[in-house]
Amino acid sequence: MGPRQAPEKQGSRASRLEAFFPLALAVCTAIAYAPTFKNGFVHLDDPAQLTQNARVLSGVSWDTFLWSFTGESFAQPLTVLAYALLNSLFGLNPAVFHGASLLLHVANALLLFSFFKKATGDFLPSAAVASLFALHPVNVESVAWVAELNNVLSGTFFMLTLHAYLWYAQRPTPLAYLATASALILGLFSKQVLMTVPFLLLLLDLWPLRRVSIQRVGKKVRLEGVPATRLVAEKIPLVAVSMAVLATAIAGLESHNSFIGTSLVPVGLRVSNAVLSYFRYLEKLFIPAGLAPLYAYPRSIALWKAAAALAAILAASAYALREAGRRPYLAVGWFWFLGVMAPFLGLIQAGQWPEMAERYAYLTTIGVFVVLAWGAKEAAASRRSLGRVLVALALAAVTACAVLTWRQVGFFRDSRVLFERVVQVHPQNPMGHRNLGTELLQAGDIEAAIASYERAIALDPTFPVNHYNMGLALTMAGRLDEAIASYEKGIALDEAGGVPEGSPDLDYVQKNRVDFLSQAHNNLGYLLGARGRTEDAVRHLTRALELNPANARARSNLEKITGAALQ
Repeated sequence: MGPRQAPEKQGSRASRLEAFFPLALAVCTAIAYAPTFKNGFVHLDDPAQLTQNARVLSGVSWDTFLWSFTGESFAQPLTVLAYALLNSLFGLNPAVFHGASLLLHVANALLLFSFFKKATGDFLPSAAVASLFALHPVNVESVAWVAELNNVLSGTFFMLTLHAYLWYAQRPTPLAYLATASALILGLFSKQVLMTVPFLLLLLDLWPLRRVSIQRVGKKVRLEGVPATRLVAEKIPLVAVSMAVLATAIAGLESHNSFIGTSLVPVGLRVSNAVLSYFRYLEKLFIPAGLAPLYAYPRSIALWKAAAALAAILAASAYALREAGRRPYLAVGWFWFLGVMAPFLGLIQAGQWPEMAERYAYLTTIGVFVVLAWGAKEAAASRRSLGRVLVALALAAVTACAVLTWRQVGFFRDSRVLFERVVQVHPQNPMGHRNLGTELLQAGDIEAAIASYERAIALDPTFPVNHYNMGLALTMAGRLDEAIASYEKGIALDEAGGVPEGSPDLDYVQKNRVDFLSQAHNNLGYLLGARGRTEDAVRHLTRALELNPANARARSNLEKITGAALQ
């Protein structure tokens, strides 16, 4: 049996591994996301955020800068300016925007590794957390979708906030505090997802920064270290800044009339979906199958399911609190997940709110990775023989994640591929079928579009736009009488009350109803005119103009039928 390796050589090997790891992680992440450079823009938020946003397309200017701070831009000035700058320098080249998102994601992973390594001194757990964050397919939506540039950009400032706060914890100077606040403000101005960071910093005070510790003396629990009042007081200015930026964003949502009232989505349904969502996100982490950007909001949830989920969350939280003294990483990781995810559970809803969305997992699930990584370290310490097994399992898991990420990135190649993926994994999603139908119609595949619209109508027969889209497709197919019937059906549903409670397309009520209804009356009027039903045609075209006087097509069609120019 040969001599054991000298400790100096073992230390040297570990040092080389630590030095090599950041480069290896960056290269592996770039390879996993390589297909993103072949991807284009998609017709899902990309037009509103970038490709059809006149302010962004006008380039970097003083007017754009001022507008980016308004509620109309949802108070995301850094994201707006990043889009505008990239467009000014490179034009609407999707590879450039995808490349920017990927670079930010790689930087985020490296900064995450650096933070935990500096804060804990533990290389392997820190590397595991960073690797899972970089390569887990649940984060593909945030990186491979141009509209989510705000997510990865805010993530960069989140990581910088962690580093600045680590500096402050080690040397609590005004400059370190200012750096922490500045990084947080920049992150909030990228996207308001960082609103819970002050809460998270309190958790980090317990671990890994260990500014405070929990000591048990008999049945009593006491805190030692920095006084709790000081720890809380430090966060108050950060909370104030977060709330100020959030208020601006809320004003923007109100100006867009985007909030969904409780009459449309009852409080009970919101709460039930919220508690169940925690387990759906955990499921996606451990079994990353069926990932897609559209998850239709449920129409109902059984009470027993919500009650069971809530009981499980409370039990896990109680256990984490009980172990907070001995295993602080467990409490920090679990409450990181619960707390940072809380704003994205839909208790307050705006726009087209989904059941869940993988983009919300970008920063939140780091807490789960922390529990897994340091839990594995603890298990390995208790049984040395288990250490190599756990390292092998971790490498296998990260490799599998990289392969799945490479595959998932390809689903964002273009709009048609994306929506085909949505309906493949979520065939009961009417939004997916409707959006796919629109892509097929634009591609000239009319019969396939009609089939998609038929499926959307079968799943959500009360949503007027499904019938309007069908009317357009039938018109293009030359089936005019059927098209007239579809438009009449949609208009009747709309004018009878619009979208009913429980519809997965509630944002239609808030944002697009008048425009869609005006265009539906115009299209129906045009078809009736073509069928010689002049009186009915005039009635619908007149109604189209009443709803939207700027509807130029309705004005032109009405002038042709009446033979007189309209004033």
